Amino acid sequence: MRAREELGFNDRWLMIIGIPFVALVINSIIFSSTDIDNSTRFLTCYPISIIFTSVFWIIFRQCIIALRKRKRFQENTFLRLGAEVILIIVIYFLIEPILEFLVKEVLQLQNSWSEPTAAIKIFTGLIFSLFVTAIYEIIYIQSKLERSNLEREQLSRAHIQSQLDGLKSQIQPHFLFNSLNTLAGLIPQDENRAVRYVQKLSRVFRYVLEIRDEALITLEEEVEFLNAYIYLLKERFGNNLQVELDIPTSYHGRMVVPLSLQILFENAIKHNKITREEPLKVRVYISAEGKLTVENNLQLREESPNGTKMGLENIRKRYRFVVDDPVDIVSSIESFMVSLPLIKSPSIP
Repeated sequence: MRAREELGFNDRWLMIIGIPFVALVINSIIFSSTDIDNSTRFLTCYPISIIFTSVFWIIFRQCIIALRKRKRFQENTFLRLGAEVILIIVIYFLIEPILEFLVKEVLQLQNSWSEPTAAIKIFTGLIFSLFVTAIYEIIYIQSKLERSNLEREQLSRAHIQSQLDGLKSQIQPHFLFNSLNTLAGLIPQDENRAVRYVQKLSRVFRYVLEIRDEALITLEEEVEFLNAYIYLLKERFGNNLQVELDIPTSYHGRMVVPLSLQILFENAIKHNKITREEPLKVRVYISAEGKLTVENNLQLREESPNGTKMGLENIRKRYRFVVDDPVDIVSSIESFMVSLPLIKSPSIP
């Protein structure tokens, strides 16, 4: 399975068909200029060609796998091709005379025909070695391209799905019911608070609609939205929800995936108890590694909703689409923590 991953395909049938075919072609070319009759060429020389072709094929195949295990050769196609060509030439000149000696000794061949010239044998052997390697490389590059296109398409879908999830989490009946119920309770108590609540609710909806086509947004804008969103949550849960925001303004120019903080808050509220005796404490801060971190105390509900974990998975995929630095998720007995990379450049690969 590991070899298949490095090669980019299962080469079993390529070897089963390719080795006899290449051996036949090489055998025909090398001995075409000698005085060997066709029956001897096929019955005696062809099996030897099979042995040579099999040994070199397997060795070169292992060299290809070994090179592709190294990251710098994976990423640099021209460097990998150059290294493969050099290895093929060096290994051929090292192995060929040893293999020829061993085959003749084991088979005790007494040649009654003229040997092909060394130049013909070397030229033919190297050409077909490079040809077979080229086949592996072409299939590998093609499989990488297809895999890259598929992954890009999947990430694009995840990005769209995550945006839709953010929209749905805001407009779903449950959210609207809670928001309107909170508003209904505020109106007779304090009209000014009710007005502020409507303003914050409007800000949340407007932000979600404005960023639906954005892949990245500044941390400053995301925090501004988060403050409005937290205001709604605080009106609903009161002191049962305790939020601490500790984000220096020097980080406000960095880029983040929109709605990622909102999804993490939703995740914490969805799975944890929020009571006066057991308040949910959520802290948003910049970690020592320079990542935007959301951490909450862990007090799981006895009957936690069945989650698909799509929220966290979509965040990870969307970040992987724009930055190599991964999203870190750490869960312990006491807390749950998610750290998001802060992106300096808004460029999308």
